[in-house]
Amino acid sequence: VNVQHVNSYFTTLSIPIDIGRYSSYTTASLSFDKVIDDRPIFMTNKISPRLYVYSYHKYNVKQWFDLEIFGAFISKQNDGIYFTENTYSVSAAIAKRFLKNKLSVRVLANDIFFTNREAGNFEQRRLSMIPV
Repeated sequence: VNVQHVNSYFTTLSIPIDIGRYSSYTTASLSFDKVIDDRPIFMTNKISPRLYVYSYHKYNVKQWFDLEIFGAFISKQNDGIYFTENTYSVSAAIAKRFLKNKLSVRVLANDIFFTNREAGNFEQRRLSMIPV
């Protein structure tokens, strides 16, 4: 959908941690989008911000391998036209380095709980489209 203008605001906070064999970083972002358009078909008062949180954790098991777990959460959002539901995912990996850290092999289990599915709808006053 083409609209005349979108006002966007964004802020983020990142926290890295590196203690011995354990390292992690977590990022939290808050964004707010508002559609601006003279055509009343696009206007709605149901505007809400979006929270995004990503967290990565790695633990080195001696010199054998690294255990990794990471995940993301994206909250629901409404920008005036699109409404999206909450979504999250959790993944895990085992990584091993070879040849003096020149080669890395990683086995990844992505989206372990099979939850990373976008859901929501698209609205224009009397028209509502819900993706399947």
